[in-house]
Amino acid sequence: MEPSTARPARLSHRIRHLGWLADLAMLPALILLIVVLSAMTDGLLTSSNLINVLSQSAVVAIAAIGATFVILTGGIDLSTGSVIGAGGVAGAWVITSTGSVPGASPRDCSRAP
Repeated sequence: MEPSTARPARLSHRIRHLGWLADLAMLPALILLIVVLSAMTDGLLTSSNLINVLSQSAVVAIAAIGATFVILTGGIDLSTGSVIGAGGVAGAWVITSTGSVPGASPRDCSRAP
């Protein structure tokens, strides 16, 4: 093997090997942001805040998982956002019209926010 042909092969192998690094380029920025903000505020890394963040993102995560399976199986369906929006509007309309949350027990509704 000639040295001139071996060098480009090694270089392309290094580029392919570091390809995953481009996918994670924002990870150091996210870690830096978490560290700086947790140093500036008292409540960022508390258990109640982490539970709140996870519960707020649960609907989006469930919709994303469902959309991923639909796209992977070949049936491209991009109407997930509109269905979630329509469901939110319908739920808000029911709550404002009836003054109660369907399916909630009276004990759940009596708690103060």
